Amino acid sequence: MRYKIPGAVKKEMRLGLYLNEKNQGKCKNAIGTRQAKRLVKAGSSVSLAQVKKMNLYLTRASAFYNRTQRNSCGTISYLLWGGKKAYYWTKRIIADEKRYTK
Repeated sequence: MRYKIPGAVKKEMRLGLYLNEKNQGKCKNAIGTRQAKRLVKAGSSVSLAQVKKMNLYLTRASAFYNRTQRNSCGTISYLLWGGKKAYYWTKRIIADEKRYTK
């Protein structure tokens, strides 16, 4: 099964791309940048394995996210993966999958 990326998640990714570019890519977050560029495309979707990978990263990286520090590498990287919108979206998908596979 594939999951379509919600518009709100794409918006956060676009913000991350913008902030990363504005800071000349100083954070060296090539994986997050590549992920965001791929996922902001119209009609983009991800597999359950990718949803779980996103959730794992976002869970770990949330400690470095601070919306008021828009130039910090932790915030930029978190946004490249979709930010809090993606965290809650992936968390809901994982919970639904667990509930349906019982």
